[in-house]
Amino acid sequence: MPNEPLVSLIIPAYNSQIDVGAAIAGALAQIYANKEVIVVNDGSRDGTRRILEGFGDLIKVVDKPNGGVSSARNAGVAVAEGDYISFADADDVTLPGFLDAMMATLRAAGPGKWWVYSQAYFMSAEGIDLRRPVVFGGPFSPQEQRLAILQRNIAGPPASLVLAEMHREIGGFDESMRSPEDWDYWARAIFNGWSGVLQPKPFYLYRWTESSLSSNREAMLAGEDRIMEKLRELFWDSMSADEQQALERRLRLGSPFRLLANANIALRKQDYPAATELFKQAASVASLDRKLQIKARSMELLPPVARYWRARRLAADKQRRRFDYSAEDADVT
Repeated sequence: MPNEPLVSLIIPAYNSQIDVGAAIAGALAQIYANKEVIVVNDGSRDGTRRILEGFGDLIKVVDKPNGGVSSARNAGVAVAEGDYISFADADDVTLPGFLDAMMATLRAAGPGKWWVYSQAYFMSAEGIDLRRPVVFGGPFSPQEQRLAILQRNIAGPPASLVLAEMHREIGGFDESMRSPEDWDYWARAIFNGWSGVLQPKPFYLYRWTESSLSSNREAMLAGEDRIMEKLRELFWDSMSADEQQALERRLRLGSPFRLLANANIALRKQDYPAATELFKQAASVASLDRKLQIKARSMELLPPVARYWRARRLAADKQRRRFDYSAEDADVT
């Protein structure tokens, strides 16, 4: 299509020699024509740089000392020429219709301060899990997003399309954060007046391995706590009473994911009173999670129902092990 706006697709890469070739191939295979692919070599010590050289002038390469994914994405944006920025990771794969679908979603949203996040599927050594999409628990309306972002990373994986203007306005990624830097980025965007819109087709494959940052649960949970403290510091005075109460409750009780993980441990051990209390606390923090509300309320009103939820938990554990997920993963209620 003539006169398509330029999209800069940015891929940070650190010691990514195994996967980065597939990520670049997916970016180059996009049907959307007016694009540039920028790969940021974040101080790799393996063969990543040699693989990048093999793509020649099909890609733009930025070399920098290792500083983490946030600094790598910022470095990519700094040399990007597009008015639109798309983020992907070196161990993930974008399928050919990804950019077309993202741009179409942005156009359909109409005038306003919008960014787009994409549905995706988990991918592991065992294959692609078609039963479990990455983005769930939404989409949320612009009015709901301020409250929702206090409860979970509503945008899921890094697959996204933003205006370069938005990136500049919110100050880019926080380079002091290694995980979950994307949640922090979206939260600051939302509280600065931007709204996310979901592109519902899974044109993105999100790789899950035990060595990935997303599987390092304690680092993720500590990062969540820091995000909430930052939001209180930066935006407290602009928050509604409901948002302030939700943030205070979140800071007091902690992450709903930690609460859910502990609740599921209690379920496995058949400690039903403890599980019921932990699910109740998680539901009070994650008030927009309707499935969690039903689960917590049913256990509180009808204690024998806990045995049913235990059976569901054990079945989910079995499915997760098949796709190489941690048995303690608690993001499915």
